Amino acid sequence: MVILKTESNIKRSLVLIVMILFLCVSCYDPIFYTISQESMPTESKIKGTPSSMVLFRNGAYVASSDLYRYEKQSGGNAGWRDIPGPGGKIVSLAATDKALYALSFLDSSLAGLTLFKSTSGEGGWTRVLPYAGNKALFDNYRFIDSLYADEESVFVGIKNEDRDDDDDDDTAYAVAFEASDGFLHILIENTKPLTGAVSRKDKDLGGNDIRRHFLATAGDGLHIFHEMDALIGPVDTGRVPDHGPGEYGDIGPGDPSEWNNNDQPTGSVLVDGKIWVPEKIDNSDIRLYYFSSLTKLDNTVLAVALDGRLFAIPSNNPKLNIYYWGRWEGSLLGGEMGIWNPNPDIAWHSVAANQGRRLLLLGLYSGYTELVIDPDGTLQTNANGGLIFFSPGTSGFHFSSIEISDDSYQQYVNSLGKHSVHGFFQVPEYIDPDSTLFAITQDDGVWSYRWRDTSDGWRWTWNHE
Repeated sequence: MVILKTESNIKRSLVLIVMILFLCVSCYDPIFYTISQESMPTESKIKGTPSSMVLFRNGAYVASSDLYRYEKQSGGNAGWRDIPGPGGKIVSLAATDKALYALSFLDSSLAGLTLFKSTSGEGGWTRVLPYAGNKALFDNYRFIDSLYADEESVFVGIKNEDRDDDDDDDTAYAVAFEASDGFLHILIENTKPLTGAVSRKDKDLGGNDIRRHFLATAGDGLHIFHEMDALIGPVDTGRVPDHGPGEYGDIGPGDPSEWNNNDQPTGSVLVDGKIWVPEKIDNSDIRLYYFSSLTKLDNTVLAVALDGRLFAIPSNNPKLNIYYWGRWEGSLLGGEMGIWNPNPDIAWHSVAANQGRRLLLLGLYSGYTELVIDPDGTLQTNANGGLIFFSPGTSGFHFSSIEISDDSYQQYVNSLGKHSVHGFFQVPEYIDPDSTLFAITQDDGVWSYRWRDTSDGWRWTWNHE
């Protein structure tokens, strides 16, 4: 009997030892480590599929059916406030220096998508209507499709309906803009969906100061215009006919005094004393690309194609040379690129190797990828000159350390990395002392990267805003 009891005790001891060993090993198992890096999702204030975030009158706006403003509040911290919208369900926002614009569904039909603007950002919405003199032209493009703006001008993509039920999509697209008369005027006909707009102060071939507007499309490449005072001809609304892709010709600044209503460059638009002149692009192949977004890196225009190609149009470049910079080998979701610019006054940016560096962020179907922008404004490349695309948290560029952080990467993978990201926005320091970085997801609202109290202590984490 004594021997039997001893054998039983030995078996129990062996089972206990095995369990202890299993628990010890599990502590270092990747599955258990991954679970330890998961953050408990917080309740999202802005749910669904938000619009892009835009800056207007000391506030950052975003919409997801309703309209919200992120602003400095009492005590110096920033927070959210509900703002009265124009009615209906807002699907897109844009802003110039003078007005906030919203596309809102007033009913469920295509015709129900309506453009409004507010000069205060607090309400007082008015409709932006097509110019009556272009009624026949607008009848060919009855529905608004998209909304974008640069500092001075707002642009809308417009379209007709697919005219038949066959497999070929014969939808026709155009681009219109709001002129100084307050009405929409058609700028480009027979194009593809509008996907982005930026502008910059620039020089023409004659060294004259101009503002160039860059417009991206999905399938008709880039369109570039500059504005000039219309020194000749009647101050009337008109458009030079026979415009088509690749037919701009070799357009330079010329001498406006030699122009008349019959020989202005093809594709020009004369509105309210201003002429919008299309410019020849140095690379005709650029017209073949499906561009998903535009942004500015300092004064360089960056354009990203849906196939992952990244192009740059530098400043001080009157001939508009366009340079191929590199390619992401995968599918991009589209939407806005983001540039994360550290605030040097905050202690966790004080790491010497990080000084002057920024990140360029590109949204993917699952999360995003990032490129490091060096202090001279160039993107980091490998030994072969190719762009280096980093997974978030592995670029060596972090808020508090230049070391590669497994914790940072795993936390991203288990949170924002599970969602499609179509935009980014960093709030200026004068609104938010932390210059918070926001991510706009395709189906899970607005996220933010903040210093949060987690179950594993205070950490930088992605979570619902």
